[in-house]
Formats: sequence, structure tokens, C-alpha cells
Amino acid sequence: MLREQRDALIIEAKADGHTWPEIATACGLSRAMTIRAAQKHEQAKNRK
Repeated sequence: MLREQRDALIIEAKADGHTWPEIATACGLSRAMTIRAAQKHEQAKNRK
């Protein structure tokens, strides 16, 4: 899966109310990658 597709799925799942640990498990991501995705998501949200 491409990184852009994965990131879009993660953001969509977060918008649906899933928690970061649930998303990590579903995507098979490591804890570090999930934390990084969470930080990127927060940064993007703060830019709007």
C-alpha cells in the first residue's frame, strides 16, 4: 500500500472516531509509525 493511501485511510479512521491503537493494529503499523501518523494528523489539523 502506498504511503499516501495509508495516511488517507488513517485520517479517515481517526475521523470516524477510532483510537490510534485500534488504527495501528488494523494497519499493522508499529507503535512508532502510528505516533508519527498521529503527529502529522495533528499538525495538518492545526494548519487549517
